[in-house]
Amino acid sequence: MTDREPAKTHWWHSAPVVLSAIAGLLTAITGLVVGLHQAGVIGGGGAERSAAAAAAPAATPSTATPAATLAAPAPSVAAAPPSGPPLTGPPGRNLLSPQNGGRLVAAPTKAWSSANDDVLAEGTTITFLDAFAIFGFQDDRPATFDRFGILVPKADENPATIEIAVGDAMTGPFRPLAKVQILNLYVAANDGWQYFDLPKTTARYVRITTSERPDHGVMGYLSELSLDEKPSLDEKPRTRSKD
Repeated sequence: MTDREPAKTHWWHSAPVVLSAIAGLLTAITGLVVGLHQAGVIGGGGAERSAAAAAAPAATPSTATPAATLAAPAPSVAAAPPSGPPLTGPPGRNLLSPQNGGRLVAAPTKAWSSANDDVLAEGTTITFLDAFAIFGFQDDRPATFDRFGILVPKADENPATIEIAVGDAMTGPFRPLAKVQILNLYVAANDGWQYFDLPKTTARYVRITTSERPDHGVMGYLSELSLDEKPSLDEKPRTRSKD
């Protein structure tokens, strides 16, 4: 017994050391596992935190201004100015009148000659739709004017609009000056004449283009037309012949 006693004493003295070492190792492993889990290496906690962190900036504070109020307002569309009434005033020297050397140069039919024959009547029936005639001035020379006139004896089958264009050759090219809207009314202040301002222009020929009637009819009456320079206020009004 005395030979084996020292060995037994050595084992009991070593067991507590071994157990302490094992406990320390388990503690270390547990701490490592917890640390890796918190870091997101294992267990998926890091992915959840990353998703939450990524979503956080997108959250809109309750005091933020709604995006709709920050949008630029749509630009307002300016309404087209209404057409003014035909100008009133004394007649001037009508450059289209045969008495002043005006003449019909070209037209769809001879009926257009009633537009400058100095006969202040209802006129002749012509086709309005996109029809045009070309007039020249005295001695085929250029003339200067700044007003267009049309005689409307009564509310009837009158053209809706007339376009005035000018050129220096009968075959063109022609430069548009204005497109005027005709009132389908008798203007008593001017004995039926309706006048419209034009840019002051010097040209050799004028092209007059009619449109359909306001009721979309394609034929109607065309009476007298005029081109002149607006008379000054102190100029004595001219008289027109009547038949």
